[in-house]
Amino acid sequence: MDKREGSATEGNAAVEAAKSLAKDTEWLLRRCTKPNQKEYLKLVGAVVTGFVVMGFVGYFTKLIHIPINNIIGGKNYRRGKNENDSEKRELQLKEQDQEYALVLKMLGNGRLESQDIQGVKRLAHIRGKMRKKVWISQGDY
Repeated sequence: MDKREGSATEGNAAVEAAKSLAKDTEWLLRRCTKPNQKEYLKLVGAVVTGFVVMGFVGYFTKLIHIPINNIIGGKNYRRGKNENDSEKRELQLKEQDQEYALVLKMLGNGRLESQDIQGVKRLAHIRGKMRKKVWISQGDY
């Protein structure tokens, strides 16, 4: 068998495939038509119905998968509402290794400058358990 015959056969197959594709494309273009108004409205109605149905399915699926805690309330509900913001808190009695102090200046990051009963200025910090639960401001004890 000659090399030229093999490549000619492959070339003919490629040309035949291209001709077949062109013929099928021409047939498809002749067959396809623009939809009239009745067909178009039917198509639009089907699409809208599909969107509505899928929207309801997604919404109800979301409702089922939301934890009940998020439905009842958010972060403030779980943590407890600050009902006594307007009134001053009672002074808690100091424990061993604790001192009372007046807050002179808030420094940030849970640190503050304070003055104890003897009048000594000290750098103090708010313990982690009290952060974001008990709000301390300048002038508090």
